[in-house]
Amino acid sequence: GAQAGCIRPASGYGFLPIQRHAKELARMLVQGGKAPAWSPSLNLLDELLLELMQNRPEVIPSSFARLFQHCPADSICRFMMEQPTPWDIAQVIGALPKRPFLGAGFRHVMRPVFAGHPVSKVRPVSATR
Repeated sequence: GAQAGCIRPASGYGFLPIQRHAKELARMLVQGGKAPAWSPSLNLLDELLLELMQNRPEVIPSSFARLFQHCPADSICRFMMEQPTPWDIAQVIGALPKRPFLGAGFRHVMRPVFAGHPVSKVRPVSATR
């Protein structure tokens, strides 16, 4: 389940993914092969949502309202069950508010750059050097 990455971090949903993963593991044991992997694009989107939940919780209700107003239910279902088409992912991203998610993406990308270095301790470069 969770150790194999079959539970969505942002939703906790895992029933069908765990069943699919178990089926793939059984097939792998019988035929030989590689264990199924978690989708990196879905993992990133979950990480951005969790970033917003932690740092900007006030944008979450309106984000979900927009998602359900502007994205087809079938696309949302496939996305939540980890079987989205590229078009489903595009529709989910397109329905969400851009500014908060872009900000979360920027913080996500920049976090390793500033790891262990609080921004308050970073000195600006002097223009008179």
